[in-house]
Amino acid sequence: MHEPPALMQAVKPKRVVAEHFSRAANRYDRHAQIQKEIADGLIDWGSLQTSKSGVALDLGCGTGYLGKRIADGHAQWLNLDVSLEMLKSAKANATERLKLKEHSILADAHYIPLANSSVDRVYSSMALQWCEHPQQVVKEMFRVLKPQGRAVLAIMVSPSFSTLDNAWRAIKMPSRVNAFASPMQWLSAFQAYPWKVRSSEECFYSEHRGLSHMLKSISGVGASAQTALTAQSPLSKNEFIKLDEYFTHQSSLQLDYRVLFIECSK
Repeated sequence: MHEPPALMQAVKPKRVVAEHFSRAANRYDRHAQIQKEIADGLIDWGSLQTSKSGVALDLGCGTGYLGKRIADGHAQWLNLDVSLEMLKSAKANATERLKLKEHSILADAHYIPLANSSVDRVYSSMALQWCEHPQQVVKEMFRVLKPQGRAVLAIMVSPSFSTLDNAWRAIKMPSRVNAFASPMQWLSAFQAYPWKVRSSEECFYSEHRGLSHMLKSISGVGASAQTALTAQSPLSKNEFIKLDEYFTHQSSLQLDYRVLFIECSK
């Protein structure tokens, strides 16, 4: 087995987000249909099934879905996540062929514990929206990528979950929807470096049979974690009743996932 590129000391992961995703690890794949659909969309959009390189890094690998789909074209595959349980799930889900070249890194995407110019490809799907500082994440990706390296990413952006946001407003209560960075915030962060950037925005929808089902689809993948932008107390019984009453009068229950696809060449 090849050794991974030289490692630097990893920083302590963001505790709150890490804990949410660790608790969700054993049930993630049961609730992650839309996340898989978005990852498949990224693979098609970025032509990733034909991508070949030496070292590839999956930022926020989760349970390892991207690795199972596209790692065959790479000599080494590095799974990075803030959650130890997610890393364990990714390793357990890996094919025997993937296990021969897969390495796990417990770390935060704000501070990637890899040497400068050590990675040929960076991939990420539905993970970087939990990063509070896009500029720092982009800086780190630029640093670890080799010359002619490429990053291909799917990032959930505002105004995702507008169905829930509108519901909170309709019942005259503060919204509990996470304040994700906007597409412009991410694109501005990339434009601060000499990348060649290609991007596209798409919206994905998940259908739900009731409020409980909708909320479980979020918490079931750990996505109820809150960022510093949305520090809130837990949902109360009274708030749930008001929300549920609102949705009983709606014709359908959909969650909207606004996704920014980005391809950057160094």
